[in-house]
Amino acid sequence: MTAADRSKGAGQDDDFPDVIEIVRALGVPGVGEDTDPPPLLPAAAAQADHGPRLPAHLEKLADRARDYVEAASSANTRRAYAADWKHFCAWARRQGVDAFSPDPRVVGLYITACASGSVSGDKQPNSVSTIERRLSSLTWNFTQRGQPLDRKDRHIVTIMAGIRNTPRRPGKRRRCCPRI
Repeated sequence: MTAADRSKGAGQDDDFPDVIEIVRALGVPGVGEDTDPPPLLPAAAAQADHGPRLPAHLEKLADRARDYVEAASSANTRRAYAADWKHFCAWARRQGVDAFSPDPRVVGLYITACASGSVSGDKQPNSVSTIERRLSSLTWNFTQRGQPLDRKDRHIVTIMAGIRNTPRRPGKRRRCCPRI
């Protein structure tokens, strides 16, 4: 943790005003409500300053477009993606790497940390399905920022194949039928 991170305090969302603004625009309740509102994005700032607005005959169409954006994914998906992005950014900050550039090597290290349980303090490895969801979340978030992440990059594909092929928990095997 750097001195700049310590001065801001752990867990503050000041590093992610654009992500929180996007999540708020999507209508996910409870994200960033305990902090001061982040600075507005340029498009939102123009509307707040009563800048260019849509003509009246397009307002209904804009409302319909917002409904389609809302229907594009469920609230649970948006909530999970927001939590996964925050999780990745916190890991990247602790490791001292840039979270905002879609580098497949960094993402590969992140999913390795998720699979090994070293990504957070609980030392509990994530399941393959959780890692897949986290990877989908990162892909979506990078694409929304105009910097797509190539999930077919050899770093990511090879690491995911290894994670899938590694036995997760040795021990109990289920029997197909009970003993008589």
